[in-house]
Amino acid sequence: MMNSALYWYIRRQFPDVNQIKTSDLDDAQKITDHGETENASPVPDNETKRAYVIVDCRREDEFDVSHIPKANHLPFQTDDESIIRFIKEEKDKQSHLNASADELNLVCYCSLGYRSSLLAQRITNIVKNDPELSSKGVNAWNLEGSIFKWANEKRPLVDMYERSTKFAHPFNLTFGMFLQSEYRKWEPDKPDKQEDLQNK
Repeated sequence: MMNSALYWYIRRQFPDVNQIKTSDLDDAQKITDHGETENASPVPDNETKRAYVIVDCRREDEFDVSHIPKANHLPFQTDDESIIRFIKEEKDKQSHLNASADELNLVCYCSLGYRSSLLAQRITNIVKNDPELSSKGVNAWNLEGSIFKWANEKRPLVDMYERSTKFAHPFNLTFGMFLQSEYRKWEPDKPDKQEDLQNK
């Protein structure tokens, strides 16, 4: 109930930001795992296919504990120049992977969706005011419920060493209550000596 009220509040604060469900993004990830593309995952959408690039906009310490597989790290407070550079790089990458792709859809997530909605809104405004980008079909989405909802639903996560994990950084004690207690972790586990040897 509390979660639903929070999602409603975020939607109300950012009425122009596109929303995507965790289940839809997870489906996209599963298609990616079968080898269609690396960062962009085509998924059915009203009998068409839409590709997504995943953007984690949390702090680095949060990202290190865990993130959605293949997520790009772009903090929500990053400067406009870095956002523009990131968009252009992803658009170029997409063009090489799929010459027929006419859209770049960036799915932003944070802990619960507020910071990622801010970033999605910034991206939308930057694109709108940049003549070069506005003609490239760039769209920004917020992952509703973000990584807390993703982790609570036991969806795939990896840590800074790309090891599978069930944990997520709780952000702080207050908002961490929205993440089930068994999934909270403040720091990533360090690799053991055997893992170090295998990675050398």
